Amino acid sequence: MANETVTDSLEAVLTRIEGKIDSLEKRIDERFDQVDKRFDKIEERLTKVRCSQRLSGKCS
Repeated sequence: MANETVTDSLEAVLTRIEGKIDSLEKRIDERFDQVDKRFDKIEERLTKVRCSQRLSGKCS
């Protein structure tokens, strides 16, 4: 009976750890998505600047 209790306790602890890891992974993914969006905005701005600097005013 004592071993069963220890096993159940370990399983509960490992389940909590797994849940925390999953939560952290989700938060990290969300942060990287935010960074990607910021880089996209920067890239768009740079493209606009390059286009405006061209003599022909055309952007390819």
